[in-house]
Amino acid sequence: MFLSFRHSLFTIFTLLLLCLSHPAWAANTIDVSLAKNNLILTPIHGGNGAAWGRDRCNSCHIINSIHKDAPQIRDIVKSKGYPSCAGCHGTNGVDSTVRACVLCHNAQDLPQSPLMNESKNHNFDTNTDASLSDKDCLSCHLASDMDGDFENNVDLTKLPDQAGVATPYAKQTDFCLRCHNQNHQQPEFRIKNTDPNNALSASEVDFLSIDVHGERNGSGTTVYNGLRNGYTYQSSVDCTDCHAMHSTHNDKLIIGDSSAGVFRLDQAFRNAKHRVNVRQDDDSQLCVLCHVMKTPIGQADKDTGNGLAGVHLTGAGSNCRECHAHGKNEQDLAVNNTTNNRMNGNLILTPTHGKNGNGTAWGITQCDACHSISLIHKDAPNIKDIVLKKGYATCMGCHGSNGTVAGANNTSNPNATGQVNPDAIPKCTICHNVVDLPVKPDLNTAKNHSFVARKEQPLNDAMCIGCHDASDMNGLFELNKDLTHFPNKAGRIVEYNNSSEFCISCHNLDHQQPIAPITGALIENFSARHPLVAMEINWSFLDVHGKRKGSGERTYAGLRADIYKYSSLVECVDCHVMHGTHNDKLIIDSTAKGVFKFPDFARKTPYLIDTPNGDYSQLCVTCHSMKDLVEQGAQNTGNGISGVHQVGTDCRECHTHGMAAQTGL
Repeated sequence: MFLSFRHSLFTIFTLLLLCLSHPAWAANTIDVSLAKNNLILTPIHGGNGAAWGRDRCNSCHIINSIHKDAPQIRDIVKSKGYPSCAGCHGTNGVDSTVRACVLCHNAQDLPQSPLMNESKNHNFDTNTDASLSDKDCLSCHLASDMDGDFENNVDLTKLPDQAGVATPYAKQTDFCLRCHNQNHQQPEFRIKNTDPNNALSASEVDFLSIDVHGERNGSGTTVYNGLRNGYTYQSSVDCTDCHAMHSTHNDKLIIGDSSAGVFRLDQAFRNAKHRVNVRQDDDSQLCVLCHVMKTPIGQADKDTGNGLAGVHLTGAGSNCRECHAHGKNEQDLAVNNTTNNRMNGNLILTPTHGKNGNGTAWGITQCDACHSISLIHKDAPNIKDIVLKKGYATCMGCHGSNGTVAGANNTSNPNATGQVNPDAIPKCTICHNVVDLPVKPDLNTAKNHSFVARKEQPLNDAMCIGCHDASDMNGLFELNKDLTHFPNKAGRIVEYNNSSEFCISCHNLDHQQPIAPITGALIENFSARHPLVAMEINWSFLDVHGKRKGSGERTYAGLRADIYKYSSLVECVDCHVMHGTHNDKLIIDSTAKGVFKFPDFARKTPYLIDTPNGDYSQLCVTCHSMKDLVEQGAQNTGNGISGVHQVGTDCRECHTHGMAAQTGL
């Protein structure tokens, strides 16, 4: 017993000498402090390192005496005891020691540092709601110096970049993208998802290349423009502005209230803790934290449920992600738009427009509420630049009026604005003109189907819509999709068998269309035999270019190739062009604009056609070539082709609208 007592005294004496031999200890000056921004113990612990590697803090530190200047944690440490030391001060070089984080950072002890009161957090298991463990914390904060000042390159684990180098983080998002990427994930934190477009692995691509919340500058000039103070459309928004790592009640780790993110907004606004609930994929309570529309449309004035208003759709069933994928306006790529594209032959918007076909976008006049002009038509390079230059005024030319033309009278449309919208009238010539789309169709020459026979004027939108109000604008001309459906003589709308049936639905004597009547008041020398109204009779009964079969046995017998025959049905548009020509009577001015049964190489050579003073020889010779040459049959008509018996004279003295009437005159 005496020896034991002497041994104890010796131990105490030795420890006392050890403490006194280190002035730093004796003077109560420690090598770590919050004031020095250095809480992690280093190899100099103990002044000269005498305490480095020791696993028993109570050898020198009395639990009741430490942290006198840190009242916010002093009582916590006193109740938790020495196991809490390594959490803030590191392992002190002891390999077996584990840093305990959640021992103090939990709902009872340090509930706000960080907030960890709710179920969903970054626990590396997307399928399980579980509390964070020490291991989870240290995956991201292995190097944290615990000084209360968050610094990217001090408090975040140093993960290597794509090149395998632990480069400094310029922003928090750089840290996130070291794991959330497609091709350089961290070996110990593989994202187990084979779909490269999944948000967990596509984050890097989205943020760096696509996402307007990332590095691509937004203009902020569209209808939807409007941000709360703190952010601009050129801001690079960090992942943690919208996603909370430590605790939230929302899926996708969306922040639970304004205090948990949106770090650039006014502190008073953030501290108001505007609640964020993601309900049935309705993210409006999140979006409205930063976005507030300058030009209100839709439900812009409606409280989203957290005391804020400013977004165009909110409430149950309003799935923002149908149109806005990860912060990006990409309705052109969203699921609901797969029903309106060229591949499906359907560009005209219908009452199902929006929200995967539920019609929530039908009747909205501002396309830019959902579509970013700089991003649409990526797969249509022939029009992308035109649309970008012309702006949203081009939309309805291809996609229709979206249910807005009727304006205030459109009672069947629940989303109609209640005001007549002149901009909703489909625009055609804004793109189809000499500069932008000069050959689709050709509008470069003065004479066209302008509905005024004696006046040369450019086509306007109303004229285009007169014939093409039903066009699906898919680039493939189809009679019964791309032409206005006019009723026939019986007043019924039937399918067109050929384009001439469309023409003669107006060009007739007794069943013209009210929208474009052909009357003597408008036509000089008008009579029942005038071609504009006699066309139906001529084409159907007399004209060998129509339904009457010619024999092809006369002197004039002879047709080019074997494509047209004397029994062929020749359509109006084989000789007449609607959109642009320099010839009277809308006669085509080159083979490229008509004679559609010819092969492309023969049509697109092309052979030019002029019809001065009724000399139609250049037109006729494109199809006709005499077998037995008579008179001027071998003479070049002036466009490089020969084969008709007279050149330079008025053909109409003998040939009326294509009919060979050489006898009986």
